[in-house]
Amino acid sequence: MTLRVVTLQSNTTVHFRLFNTEHEMTLREFSNALGFSPRCSIAAEPVGFDAQDFWKDLVGPDYKHKKSITHIKHPTMRFMARWINMVVLPRNDVRCVTNDNMKILYAMWRKQKYAPALSILYHWIKLVRDENSISITSFVTRIASELGVLANTQVAFLPPNTPNVITDTHFIRGHFLRKEPNADTYVMIYKGYNLEVPLPAPHYKLYHVNTLDMPLEGPPPEEPRHSVAGVITRA
Repeated sequence: MTLRVVTLQSNTTVHFRLFNTEHEMTLREFSNALGFSPRCSIAAEPVGFDAQDFWKDLVGPDYKHKKSITHIKHPTMRFMARWINMVVLPRNDVRCVTNDNMKILYAMWRKQKYAPALSILYHWIKLVRDENSISITSFVTRIASELGVLANTQVAFLPPNTPNVITDTHFIRGHFLRKEPNADTYVMIYKGYNLEVPLPAPHYKLYHVNTLDMPLEGPPPEEPRHSVAGVITRA
């Protein structure tokens, strides 16, 4: 709640309090403390990024203005979009795809060394304002460790047996996966379509394909129903 970002010309600094002590870091220092490589770009967005054009690349001809992870066809991108919403930019609604999500996905697709430090900062500030759940404790621990403030400090950590593991049930209920009967294999499904992709899918490996789009075939049409004229009863 004490986090604030100050930008003067091209210099961005990050200010916050830990253990009743004020701290100031440059954006590069903040990015490094989060664990990103110093070689990563800390620009506001990857080179060549255009949110609308990239969304069209992700969903293909079935372009929809409402951005949902279920509209993404590429298997790796679908999983990564979900992971970003749960870990990097945590939010209550893990189905939505924001511009910050797409920046990270675009950098992956274009093999750019990109650190979304600014996106993370402004997302954290927004968490408090929008009253979302705050699930960034592991990142804060990284920063505190980098600053050395955890040395000789009494900190109560969560017990190691706390259940906090996402299993296949999460993705099955979210209409991402279907488990093959009598087997430990999975297929990625697309709600409302017949396409099923067995996982792992080497042919759809992120860096081995030329397009993020793939054809989705709808379900076969239903047989025509013959109406029967007669007396309409309550039954």
